[in-house]
Amino acid sequence: MVKFHLDIRDPSMTFLHRAGVAGLFVQLKYLEYLKLQPPHGLNWSLTAQAIELDWTGKDIDALQWLFSQSFQIDNDGLIYFPAIEHSLDFRQRLAIHRGLQNSFLQHTQFFKSAGKVVREDGDRQIKYRACASYVHQRATDFLCDLQGNLQSKPIKITGWIYPGATVQHELVKATTQFSEGVPYFLALLFAPLACTHISISANWQQRKIQNGIIIPEVIDLEKCDRQLFHYWADGWSDAALKFLLKTTVVSQQSKAKTHRCLIIPFGTVAWSKQQQTRLAAETIEIDIQRLELYRIFCAELRQGDPLCQFIAENLIRGKPWWWGFADVFVHKEAYLTIKFRQNQLNCMMKKTEWDTEAQELFVQACHQGLRITFGKIGGKTKEGDYPQFDRKVIQLRSSLERCHSAATFRDFITSFWGNAGNIKVLQESWQKLLPLTTGQSDWKMAKSLFFLALASYKGEEKFPNPDKPPAEDPSTATTEPEVRHV
Repeated sequence: MVKFHLDIRDPSMTFLHRAGVAGLFVQLKYLEYLKLQPPHGLNWSLTAQAIELDWTGKDIDALQWLFSQSFQIDNDGLIYFPAIEHSLDFRQRLAIHRGLQNSFLQHTQFFKSAGKVVREDGDRQIKYRACASYVHQRATDFLCDLQGNLQSKPIKITGWIYPGATVQHELVKATTQFSEGVPYFLALLFAPLACTHISISANWQQRKIQNGIIIPEVIDLEKCDRQLFHYWADGWSDAALKFLLKTTVVSQQSKAKTHRCLIIPFGTVAWSKQQQTRLAAETIEIDIQRLELYRIFCAELRQGDPLCQFIAENLIRGKPWWWGFADVFVHKEAYLTIKFRQNQLNCMMKKTEWDTEAQELFVQACHQGLRITFGKIGGKTKEGDYPQFDRKVIQLRSSLERCHSAATFRDFITSFWGNAGNIKVLQESWQKLLPLTTGQSDWKMAKSLFFLALASYKGEEKFPNPDKPPAEDPSTATTEPEVRHV
């Protein structure tokens, strides 16, 4: 009797190994659901942390039956994993098919094409390469020797089973190629069943699409949810957090926990333009409070919004969600992009738990200063003329852009508040605001907060005379003409 024992608590297992154990777990559970009677004495037992697999028949026969049930091709010529795709529609299965072609199965040695297929889908045509066979279907060629028995030596591995595991130097291939033991090779074989495929609209103006996979952190085999298998995101950080939101149950009991996943993007490189190469492998980790904050913000933002990736990156790096806004969005076009989301910014700021009281007071002081400043401009405007609110916004934005040190920002903010005049929050809480205005605290933080206040400032929108904006609160006209032309 042959027995494999695969335990996700094994310290020598990587993210991908544990994902492979999860994929095998899902497959065996599906076979139990189908109530199939495995041949060749094949038997298994499943727990939340481990799988035991054994058989009494010939090694190659038992494994080939398991692989034939796991790795198939559907009637549309798509790679098909019955255990996780039996409830998916054509578009989802096609996305998985293409994702595999751009990650695990790029080389023609591992993916045999059955030719191009054109399928009508409503008012458009869908074109893809159908599959004749793929390497997972003949995995016994690697696991078994010529006599049909399990290999007794480690098995050489390449990118089709572990992305990035390439030969370091062709001249010394024998000593630089990766290898894996038989049990671990079996686990890696089922990793695609547990990986989520993602498509990123990178450089969206050029319509350039990047692909990648997200590998979950498997800590409980019985709670693996494989329904989310492909989706679009606005960046790699955004993709990772959206994945964690789908696979994490936010509860009071898990408030102190952190959640992790591994993200592997693929793209073309100068030395290999014919195929997608693994560009990186980054473990994304975030605590449950920040993940919940991102969930709230996602409800305010739409897919394709540049803020999604920007905020996700900040939260993952342990920074406030608004960190660095002034450095990224202060230029005219970027400012209009974020100003157009004024309502969303206001909602997000209301839901923010500020790190310090000073940060919240600083934003309030900036809003009051803007209200007074625009009110003065409106009060000086002659009847029938249009108040020059746009000019003031451009002036503030340009001055903020030139703040490259604590000294220059201090001069900017003190001048702004001084010209505004009677700011109640500043008068009542000036001692608390000193660290943000004197450079004793992080002046870049204050710079981003001012920009956030400028972009989110909306005013009360009172228009008693439809022919003239009011002098006391003209802020809604600040960038209105420009926004309409974005």
